[in-house]
Amino acid sequence: MILKKIKSTLALALTCLLFSSSCSSFFDGVNIIVTLKEEVQPIATLQIMDAVTGEVPNNLTLTLSGADKSSIVNFNGGKNFNVNEQGIITFAIQHSSENVERVDFDVTVNANGYVSSSLHISFYGEEINSYVLGLVHPDNTPEGVYATAPQIENSSDGITANTVISASPEQAPETTAYIQIAEGTQVFAQNGNQIEGDLEVKLVYFDPTSEEALRAFPGGLEVYANIDNNEPEAGVFTSAGLVNITMESGGKSVKTFSESILVDIEINSEIYNPEEGRTIREGDEIPYWSMSTSTNQWELEGTTVVELNSQSGKLYARMEVDHLSYWNLDWFSSANCTQNSRVIINLNNLPEGYYPCGLENTETGLIFRYAWKYLKDGDAITFYNTPQSMNVRLHVFENGVCNRNSMAISEEFAICGEVNKVLNLNATTSTPDVVNFDLKAECIDNPDISARPNTPIYFKSSDCRYWQYLGYMYNGKMTTSQLVIGKTYEFWTVYSDVFTYLVPSSNIEYVYQYAESPCNSN
Repeated sequence: MILKKIKSTLALALTCLLFSSSCSSFFDGVNIIVTLKEEVQPIATLQIMDAVTGEVPNNLTLTLSGADKSSIVNFNGGKNFNVNEQGIITFAIQHSSENVERVDFDVTVNANGYVSSSLHISFYGEEINSYVLGLVHPDNTPEGVYATAPQIENSSDGITANTVISASPEQAPETTAYIQIAEGTQVFAQNGNQIEGDLEVKLVYFDPTSEEALRAFPGGLEVYANIDNNEPEAGVFTSAGLVNITMESGGKSVKTFSESILVDIEINSEIYNPEEGRTIREGDEIPYWSMSTSTNQWELEGTTVVELNSQSGKLYARMEVDHLSYWNLDWFSSANCTQNSRVIINLNNLPEGYYPCGLENTETGLIFRYAWKYLKDGDAITFYNTPQSMNVRLHVFENGVCNRNSMAISEEFAICGEVNKVLNLNATTSTPDVVNFDLKAECIDNPDISARPNTPIYFKSSDCRYWQYLGYMYNGKMTTSQLVIGKTYEFWTVYSDVFTYLVPSSNIEYVYQYAESPCNSN
């Protein structure tokens, strides 16, 4: 057995949290923490980072909305939704005697200097999932994201001159976006008051052919959309381009205009048009959408026609924009499947364990859904909330953030209507190491008192600057294939500070010990 003394601030609170039967009298709050721990069911973890550096932005604020927001609590059962030093938060619901079939809510994230973003989280009563949200800073954007922040003159009479702004004025990407504002256009705040004074404009363009840009796509490609002012409808976007536009003057944010501004988005000629079943052409129609700042749902604003710019030779589509938010060119595939596909996993030479996975739309070649799954030979996976007609492939990645190389890819299958189909995962790389964790916490003065925690675990290696989700440990046990035997990692759990550990073999028995423990039986 490998014993390790962890000298950190986890001692008192962690020990008493784990050993509730003997610690309840030692300091205020223990009973509450233990009670809440017993009453909550974790459903998701969220990691927030700078999309380029991986660092945690300062002054993060999280706002919850959506159908089940009132049911959501943090890991300790409270309503304070703050990330830790690693930028991680665990969402949970109160335990219930009834089986939870589904939970839906949205998270909006803001940070000083960053473009606001959001995420929809769904829980189907099975294993918890882990999400990563990369925030974009206009001064340092990821690959495929272009931004500019010019100032334009504005007075009580409106914009002082006809203005054209490019998202990439000093670069020449294959595609970009432009906004056109007519002279005399007046700008107004959310309350309807006119804003006078020069404007700082931020225009951010997301290239839908870039994987890095799509990772920063607000909410991802699985969306809830309001099409006819009815109930929001779940579905999947196929994007032809996305922009975020903000304007402010003296701390006052612009919301609307006296007349619409024009937004032109150039379109890569290789973009797939799912309605026509081919790549995009001049004359094709594309719906365009704006994101509601109050609901984080996409609202259909109209349809535009693809045109050809005779000077540049590039395809583009124009939107008439009367308010500021995210604006998006997208075809929408409704999640109207009535027979969820259920597949039986055949791992072949892939070992059992937690893996980051993704679903690839075979028509576009893009990953539209990411999830961490525990894969076991012969186990069944059910795909929920899917379009009626879409063929996909299941990818198993080496890890979730730093290296999304596929270590195994399934054959193509229909995401709707398949029942008990055997899905073969064909390895594309060498077989990874398998590491089995057996984690126990005990008091050094009374080793008979011990506990095996339930907790999400994150790790960081020397060759990756990001914290990455390793998996969820139940009763102190977990199997993973994301670690390399003989390599040193940093680990973090809900209960502990960061600790460094060398993975010595495929079977690890790891024991927390405390020389000065309050866990005395009495």
